[in-house]
Amino acid sequence: MSIRFEDPFHGIIYSEKGFPNCIYVNASILSQTSYTIKVPLDGCETAYNTDGHLENAIVIQESSSRVSESDKKYLLTCIPASTTVRQDVSQLCGKYRCPARSRRRLTGFLLTQNW
Repeated sequence: MSIRFEDPFHGIIYSEKGFPNCIYVNASILSQTSYTIKVPLDGCETAYNTDGHLENAIVIQESSSRVSESDKKYLLTCIPASTTVRQDVSQLCGKYRCPARSRRRLTGFLLTQNW
């Protein structure tokens, strides 16, 4: 996930329930205007919601030492666009060379502000 700021960011970005073990950005060490973070699907309190989608609440805290009203929390939700499909296409190919299997995997993400 990519996050961009208009000005250099000086705070921290973390999983709300995974704090302090799941801090993705500590800008008190390196202040930048953009970051790319990877929220694990297995760990850092990522969990299934009632719809069967994976969720994790991500907090963008403006200061590395204190919580303020300007901090934001976003609910990162992983929604599969389709399931993994495996299809034997060898009979469809006839005399042409084709792979024995065709695989397709699509996923989508929804990021909503939670505060």
